[in-house]
Amino acid sequence: MQLPTASFPNLTQANHTDISPQDPRYNCHAWALGFTDRWFDDGQWWPDGVQRGETVRDYKRAYESLGFRVSSGWQVEEGFEKIAIYEYGRKVTHTARLLPDGLWASKIGQLEDIHHTREALDGPQYGHITLIMRRPVITNLRS
Repeated sequence: MQLPTASFPNLTQANHTDISPQDPRYNCHAWALGFTDRWFDDGQWWPDGVQRGETVRDYKRAYESLGFRVSSGWQVEEGFEKIAIYEYGRKVTHTARLLPDGLWASKIGQLEDIHHTREALDGPQYGHITLIMRRPVITNLRS
């Protein structure tokens, strides 16, 4: 992927890997939750009963309705899945999902899905991580 270096100055060949082709059917917020069939934002799909909006507070409430709670750290925790919410100019710009190996999974707009280090997407396009949330991993207990 050739992302503009001015938008992603910390993204290098060494700190990310492309993992899928471009796909305009879903965005980063949906991808962080495992959805590949919808856009999750205040103008598209949004959890029922939650006020829509663009701020971290709005997204926090939306993710809380899906079982997430504020987390104190971005390290991998056994039994939990974690997401990182990025903010720029008081608006949520991106959400990434923590992988079991400590890397993050992101959908870059309508472009590829990538695995990357925590700092790789910091910059003028997405801003910085301002909130980490987690929820228990749901496992299928059927034998």
